[in-house]
Amino acid sequence: MAKEMVTPGALDAVIANPSPSEVSDVVVQVVDLKPVGSSNTRFTFIANDGKTRLKAMLPTSMAGEVNSGKLQNLGLVRIIDYTCNTIQNQPQR
Repeated sequence: MAKEMVTPGALDAVIANPSPSEVSDVVVQVVDLKPVGSSNTRFTFIANDGKTRLKAMLPTSMAGEVNSGKLQNLGLVRIIDYTCNTIQNQPQR
């Protein structure tokens, strides 16, 4: 089995192309994985592709992966679908 690696520059492509059909095979590192409030079903993390860091939220359907330990901080995830949102009152980077 080939060892997975982050996809350098992939997050810039995600930001530039809001449609997931235009970006494929994106692997990022999960950094600072933490629950939202006291929830055990909603988690945020920083997606890191080695060049760019982006705040992200896991879908609630992946909460089981986090709670079971299959997905941990500093692990890798493959992004197969995404939605980009602008957070109001935050400085642009």
